[in-house]
Amino acid sequence: MKPWRQAWWWLPSALLLGLLILGNGVTPTWREVRALAIGGWEASRCVPLATSQWREVALPFSRYGDCWLLRARIERTGLDLEGAVLMLAGAHEDLSVIVNGTQVRSADPRSGHSQLSTAMWLPVASGLLRPGSNELLLELRSAPGAGAQVHLSNVLIGPRQVMQAFEQRHHWLHDGGAGAVLILLGGILLFLVPIAIARPREPLYRWFALALIGSVIYVANFALTWRPLDLVAWSALIHLAQVLSCYALARCSFALIDAPPPRWAGVLALAAASAVTLGGLLWPHFIWLLYGLAAAHRVLALLLVAALCLWWWRHRARMRRPRGHWFAAAMALVGVLGVLDALRMYLRTVWSTPGYLLHWGILYVSLLLFVVLLLRILEGLRQAESGRAELAQALAQRTRELEAEFGRRRAAEAAQTLAEERARIMRDMHDGVGGQLVALIGQVQAGQAEPAQLEPQLRRTLDDLRLMIDSLDSACADLSVALGMLRARMEPLLAAQPVRVVWRTAHLPDLPPAPPATVLHVLRILQEALTNALKHAGARCIEIGADWDGAMLHIEVRDDGCWREDRAGRGLASMRTRAASIGGELDIAHTEGGTRVALRLPLP
Repeated sequence: MKPWRQAWWWLPSALLLGLLILGNGVTPTWREVRALAIGGWEASRCVPLATSQWREVALPFSRYGDCWLLRARIERTGLDLEGAVLMLAGAHEDLSVIVNGTQVRSADPRSGHSQLSTAMWLPVASGLLRPGSNELLLELRSAPGAGAQVHLSNVLIGPRQVMQAFEQRHHWLHDGGAGAVLILLGGILLFLVPIAIARPREPLYRWFALALIGSVIYVANFALTWRPLDLVAWSALIHLAQVLSCYALARCSFALIDAPPPRWAGVLALAAASAVTLGGLLWPHFIWLLYGLAAAHRVLALLLVAALCLWWWRHRARMRRPRGHWFAAAMALVGVLGVLDALRMYLRTVWSTPGYLLHWGILYVSLLLFVVLLLRILEGLRQAESGRAELAQALAQRTRELEAEFGRRRAAEAAQTLAEERARIMRDMHDGVGGQLVALIGQVQAGQAEPAQLEPQLRRTLDDLRLMIDSLDSACADLSVALGMLRARMEPLLAAQPVRVVWRTAHLPDLPPAPPATVLHVLRILQEALTNALKHAGARCIEIGADWDGAMLHIEVRDDGCWREDRAGRGLASMRTRAASIGGELDIAHTEGGTRVALRLPLP
């Protein structure tokens, strides 16, 4: 196996080793710091010193009551304490410090309800400590209300150089480290929440967000000194947040490999949450039971982490990027740091670390899950880009195929249209002009071709030919233009007749284009109507009108002649046939006042 693949094991191990070395293995070591601890403490209620009942106590000191005094002796032997630094670990801010009758720190009653997770570092002015024995007096005041308690873990005093090195290390590992972890977790959470909201069907993002929320609340207890709730409620909140984070982390792990969540995760989380809730309800009564419930909560939380570590180890082969070993090692790191923090919590000593370390394990697990999230997002983007490229390629190929198919169909339709148009022209030539010319040839051959008879027939044949030519003109696709052209061709012929012709077609708008066959049939219907009015009705006045209502073209021919059916021949039937062939309706009405021919033609 390649060396980098073993990083799942040595990276968290290196992190743990580095934290322990920084906490204990560099100058000053824990032995040097522990040697600076102040012992021989005496405690008394805050009553006049003349009536105080002092008794020996040991640190850590934890009592109920509104005010307590602690007194100890500082011996200046074997150690130069000129310009010393005094450290008080695990005390709330409502605490005053007096050295040899001089007040070094004043109490802050505004935050008496708060129990800080950080230590207090108080410089002692030069000359304040005398050679030999010195008196250190601490006044601790608790917050008002039931369950109020004062607490002090350890008190150390030492040279400035030693204590400043210890303070700096404590800051980097505890206060400052927790603040940096809180900022990073908050940034990941802000990045994750929109994704979890936008993708509600994917549980991975939702559980990861819940794990981060619980972790942020838990780490805030070490990074911030401000407490929005009282001691009991805040303690219950951070412990419930710890349970939520562990359970959500387990559900997130199951979602990573699409595994069904086992029952042990919910059982352990529910038991731990129940211990916290029951402890909050019992506060401040049954103190020993409360301590037992707190210990049970920590044990259950550690069991949940250990079970999750073993679960990842069993399913390590189902995770490839990153490998499942990484998650097992990360859970082991969280478990070890949790045990160290629990030992520091219950033993109240500085031998383990100068501060709590669990937030570093939380950061490692969160960054590992964040890397998984980024890898999934990048993989999704890569697949989306690949799919988009494939889709674009397929679309381009399909576009080319459709364009080729469209070109073939357009060519075929053009050829079919041309063939149909040729057939129509041939049919019109054969039935119209051709038939008339054949009849004229027959008359000539029979010796009946007198000029007076040939002229009108030739003119009618020429008019038919002109109508055919006009119908093929692209300008005549607009029927309003075709009607105007018909008027221009008919007026010279009508002017020689004893008839008055009125055209009411000039107000027509531009009409949708019509095919040549439609134009020709409309013109021939009008030509036939005018011919019938002149030849068979003997009209003296003819009116041609046209109107369009947006969907239907109305053309009407009226005359004042007297209709004679015996002279009509096949003209009326031909007109009706032409109107039906182009989808129109022809209405012919004969009255005593004349004849009305009305054509209704639908246009797009």
